[in-house]
Amino acid sequence: MNTRHTASALILLLASAGAAARGPVEPPPGSISPSYKTLTDIEPRTALSDANTPGDNDSTPSLYRITQPGSYYLTGNIEVPAGKVAVEILADNVTLDLSGFEIIGSGPGSSAHSLIQRVNTPRNTTVRNGTIRNAGKHAVELGTNATVEHIRVFNCGDGGIVLVGARGMIDSCHVDTVVGAGISVTSDCRVNACIVYSATGDGIKTGTNCQITDCRVNTIGGDGIEIAYGSTVTGCSVRSAAGWGITSSLNSGTAIIESNMLTLNLMGGIQVYGGSQVLGNTISMSGSSNPCILVVGDGNIVRANLASNGSDAVRIEASGQDNLVVGNFAQNSGVGTGFANVNLAANVVGPVITTAGTISSTNPHANFSR
Repeated sequence: MNTRHTASALILLLASAGAAARGPVEPPPGSISPSYKTLTDIEPRTALSDANTPGDNDSTPSLYRITQPGSYYLTGNIEVPAGKVAVEILADNVTLDLSGFEIIGSGPGSSAHSLIQRVNTPRNTTVRNGTIRNAGKHAVELGTNATVEHIRVFNCGDGGIVLVGARGMIDSCHVDTVVGAGISVTSDCRVNACIVYSATGDGIKTGTNCQITDCRVNTIGGDGIEIAYGSTVTGCSVRSAAGWGITSSLNSGTAIIESNMLTLNLMGGIQVYGGSQVLGNTISMSGSSNPCILVVGDGNIVRANLASNGSDAVRIEASGQDNLVVGNFAQNSGVGTGFANVNLAANVVGPVITTAGTISSTNPHANFSR
């Protein structure tokens, strides 16, 4: 057998088999269409533009106007002439992504409208990811079920972020230098991880049944945080408010104020009305003649708070009854032990231990004062 001829035949046989496995090399007849997906296929969104979302010059003149549900985004910074709205939102179920860009107004007082403005009462609006500054009025004003997240607000002629509808959420926002309230919401809302600095009104103001968590409020012309009936404030810090650090709105009760840090607030640290709990807060009232905690109404629990300076650690108004004051520590109070104005005949107050050294009282509900 000729070995060379056998090897050549084997090579030809393998080459033929490989070609058959690869299939035909000629393209199929007809035009070739793309097999990839476009960006619109992957994430259908609409850019704000004169062509896509033209504005108008009616009673709320605007640069851009969103009239259909969907997802919208900025492609660059927007500079807004005096008297105009940057974006009007008229439809339900709208998401507006600022994409890290800025909306820049003409300055406080330059417009009677907000830069991002709801018209009528659209629901389920989300605004996120960018900066809004120099608003004539509010930076953002939205309706029911709204969400505002990762928005920075600077220099507004009125409040910063305002939700006029219920069941909204504001998360991880920063509001700085506004005339009015920094953040204002109605009922059943949540405000989380926000910073409010330099507002002439209240720092954060809520309606009923709201939750405020992990917020920082500083240099405020009104109350630091004002809540209404059924609300909670936890893990927040309030410094240098001209009013109360944290307060219920007038005659509003059933609140929980827990684990907050309150320093140098002029009117006092915490004020509550009826049926509320004030638990585990740290309050410093250095240089103030006002109380760290003021109880105005009935049926409150004040427990395990550290209250430094101020006139009283805990003061209960003369009309307050059936309040429980236990396990608090008053340090350097201006009047007596810090628990002198607690209306003992109508309330339940743990004994006040003032001596240093080993605790001799066996009462687990004692208060302490040094």
